[in-house]
Amino acid sequence: MSSVSAIIVAAGSGTRMGAGKNKQFISIRGVPVIARTLRVFENMPEVEKILVVTRAEDIEEMRRVIQCHGIKKVFDVIEGGDTRQKSVMNGLERLSGEDDDIVLIHDGARPFIRAEFVRELISQIESENCEAAAIGVPVKDTIKQIDDHGFISSTPDRDSLISVQTPQGFRYELIMKAHTRAKNKGADFTDDCAVAESFTTERVMIIKGDYRNIKITTPEDLALAEIILENERSGGIN
Repeated sequence: MSSVSAIIVAAGSGTRMGAGKNKQFISIRGVPVIARTLRVFENMPEVEKILVVTRAEDIEEMRRVIQCHGIKKVFDVIEGGDTRQKSVMNGLERLSGEDDDIVLIHDGARPFIRAEFVRELISQIESENCEAAAIGVPVKDTIKQIDDHGFISSTPDRDSLISVQTPQGFRYELIMKAHTRAKNKGADFTDDCAVAESFTTERVMIIKGDYRNIKITTPEDLALAEIILENERSGGIN
């Protein structure tokens, strides 16, 4: 069976949060965002090891949080790049997995991902139904495409549209080759699925997740996080 590793990308500056520090360290009910995220993968037997990619100035604090919250699977905390894609590439190089290993790439600021969806993603790749998969949810709003002058040019069919989330999972060989090719071309993507789509011929499967898997980006997201936690507590969801 393939080895499963997780790269947690936590190298953003968090300027939209306006907290004066990496948003990963903001506490929600006494627990830092990054600790909540890491605990999901820590508690999954399927995931063997975790690598955290963060800013150079945050490495020591990240290690302190990991130790304080008893996260045992993190084998290293490394410096990211000045873009998300460069941070993921740094992580892939440090991971140095076998070709058929599975690597999960997840945003550190998504603490509410549920293990059941991650397991389904892993299962689809292990069963060879696909080489790449990502969590996503149907869009709720009608989407409009606009032209250079700000006028609507088309209205895509909402039923075919997905809002992609993380984790996104890949065979190690596939995503490493894709990121290497993107790096050599000087291309820059904010989404690992787009890297795979652009530099390989593999199709990416979407695993339907849920809307609680939000990315903590703005102060408003913190308020929503409190609501999610309260709903989970009252509903008995761990």
